[in-house]
Amino acid sequence: MKIDLHVHSKFSDQAPEWVPRKIGCRESYSEPLHIYRVAMERGMNGVTITDHNSILGSLAIAHLPNAFISEEVTTYFPDHPGEIHVLALRINEEKHREIQRLRRNIFDLVAYLKDQAIPHVLAHPLYGLGSHLPGDVFERLLLLFRNFEANGTRAEEQNETLKAILSFLRPEDMERLGELHGFRPPDPDPWLKNLVGGSDDHSLLYVGSRYTEVPGAQGLEDFFRGLETGNARVGGGQSKPEQLAHSVCSIAYQFFRERLGLQRTRGRNPIFRFLDRSLLARIEEKETFLPRLRGFWPHLGIRGLKNMGFQTGWSIFQRTVLKPFLGDPQLKEFLKTVKGGDDHGSQWFRFVKTAVNTSLSQIMEQVFQDADAASCGLLPLLPSIGSAGTFGLLAGPYMGSYAHAAADRRSSRQVLENFFPSIPGKGRESLIGCFYDTPEGGLARSLFSAGEHGLGFAGTGLPWTGITCHGESVAPEGNFKVFRPVGRFVFGPDPVPPFPIPPFLDLLQYSYESNFTGIHSLTPGPMGLAALAIARILRLPIRATLHGGISRFTRRFSGDPSAEATLWKYLSWYYNRMEQLNVPSRWAVKDLARRGLRQDKMRVFSPPVDLQRFNPVKRNGYLEKRFALTRGAGLLYVGWIASENDIPLLGKILAQLRRTAREAYLICMGEIPERSELEKSLRGAPVFFTGPLEEEDLALLLASCDLFVSPSISDLEGEIVLQAQASGLPAVVADSGCFPEFIIPGQTGMIVKAGDASGLFQAMETLTLDAARRQRMARAARRHMEERNVTADFPQTLF
Repeated sequence: MKIDLHVHSKFSDQAPEWVPRKIGCRESYSEPLHIYRVAMERGMNGVTITDHNSILGSLAIAHLPNAFISEEVTTYFPDHPGEIHVLALRINEEKHREIQRLRRNIFDLVAYLKDQAIPHVLAHPLYGLGSHLPGDVFERLLLLFRNFEANGTRAEEQNETLKAILSFLRPEDMERLGELHGFRPPDPDPWLKNLVGGSDDHSLLYVGSRYTEVPGAQGLEDFFRGLETGNARVGGGQSKPEQLAHSVCSIAYQFFRERLGLQRTRGRNPIFRFLDRSLLARIEEKETFLPRLRGFWPHLGIRGLKNMGFQTGWSIFQRTVLKPFLGDPQLKEFLKTVKGGDDHGSQWFRFVKTAVNTSLSQIMEQVFQDADAASCGLLPLLPSIGSAGTFGLLAGPYMGSYAHAAADRRSSRQVLENFFPSIPGKGRESLIGCFYDTPEGGLARSLFSAGEHGLGFAGTGLPWTGITCHGESVAPEGNFKVFRPVGRFVFGPDPVPPFPIPPFLDLLQYSYESNFTGIHSLTPGPMGLAALAIARILRLPIRATLHGGISRFTRRFSGDPSAEATLWKYLSWYYNRMEQLNVPSRWAVKDLARRGLRQDKMRVFSPPVDLQRFNPVKRNGYLEKRFALTRGAGLLYVGWIASENDIPLLGKILAQLRRTAREAYLICMGEIPERSELEKSLRGAPVFFTGPLEEEDLALLLASCDLFVSPSISDLEGEIVLQAQASGLPAVVADSGCFPEFIIPGQTGMIVKAGDASGLFQAMETLTLDAARRQRMARAARRHMEERNVTADFPQTLF
């Protein structure tokens, strides 16, 4: 015999949340007769309704076969105001009144239930622990109750934790708890517990999804006898956050449907057919002529009926909801693919994700495209405000459900760790979700690809998953998850690649199911924003690693000082939300603090260098093949090739240097924002431009040159100078910026005063002409990198 022991009807009329309660939204809109019909159709052999402190729902079906009266009782411990919920089963009106009289004190209530032999179950036992209930409450509940519910709405981890605890209890445990809390349990063998099932359904969608089964029971007497003797077992599927969100959407739809009179339009519009199919339980009813006539009225276009007010609710809903949805081609296409036999929860979630992705694309595009126009007023931003409303309306229930499920997980772990430390298997392995924009990103590449050779994330022993969003369907090798973008938007000049807009709900669902213990952000872009939102929703710690080229990126993206200042405000806001921000140098700490980032959150972190990839043995004639350069000393500059980084100065020094070192030349690797102007200033100088290179080509270029030079004073990271030294290149750098932190003066390179053209020339000339000294420095640079250990505190730095 199967019975869902926890179901709510429209008589659970007080929503627990403040906002629904204020607007008059009930906790449930399910008709008792509908509950009975749906439960029997889904294989239940008996039916009850457990409304909050009410038996009106049960009374409405009490005359039907195998139906019985029950309620969900709200009770309290005398010393704490937190609510405890108890299912009182198979009662009558007199017992209901007495239960309501005694429910303010849980000890009085349990004593009465025991005295009257009323079957009773502790509902969702771990819900609220650690938030509105102290942890030791559960220990007292273990003493008081024999029957515990595996709830169909709460996170499945709570049910698994509860099952582990109940099966692990021993007589000595109950004796210890009794002495600790000062009262004896009412049962003679309190260590023997029963686990029963209930769906806790409020929407009619999931009635019977979790139930209690007593094999062989022939009626209610047998069923409850089996319940008390431990012969009951839990049936049904596992609970998921998507089910709770689906139910919330259903209740909200039923609320607006009732308030706006939308039931009159039933079946007349494709969106209503879809909403009814996805958000309402399917109940076969014969419809009379009058309701059908009401359903026709909003579509007749009769002016008199409009004036009489029959179309008011319909008109509002049509203007605010239907028109935007039906006008979107993606959503229209989605509705065509919906099949009546699809699972209603999965079908609705697919629709929500489609609509939310559309809204995200519109928000991003409209905000950034209309940013200049918006300075003249709010009117240009109204479309994006509407898209944000759609996003919040549809995504909100899912974000809330995942937040609740994550809280359930935490409370389950806290109960085990704090009060039942001897139960095996209570711990869980750390797993970090690392969010980044594209697989080509330099920072992500240095942290992930180096891991293949024992460095980076993989070399630390810290489990991680790289999460990215780009157009390729094939994920990189290793622990990566690739999502397809729902759109792209361009922010900055044409050479800047567009940012992918991630599918937020897919990322949230994946992060929850992966059970991450922490989030690491490698980007402040859309993927970084998603990482921050997910960390807040799932209450996970979040850290970030900042790309050292952020300063030039802001100049490159913004294009003017005012826009650059605005961008820095955003970056300050974003990175100040992190629990820890890893920055690439001590110089970066000072520079970023000056721009508004919190210094107390920064930790200097120098990324690892792959010593196998960046190695002097790769000197193989790369420059000869690329530029036909067979003789002379190759000087290399890597970075942002612009006047602000003193590239023209390097060109002038090179012209002067060639008077003594006739075959010296300069190789510039990087992007060139102002190529024509730069080439004019360097006309006649032996300067060669490679453009951006992939990592393997960069390694070949470094190994094939002789000297690394950089007069730049704005770089925040030293990764390139570390790679150069690993490749056997001495370095000549300015004393400003971060580069001086990464070389040993006089041994692996030379430091000159920033802006000192004479000093820069002398250092370059010395190492160009003195091949023996340059080679000693090259060997010292390689040895320095081999002896450098950045992996010792890598796990603590990254997380």
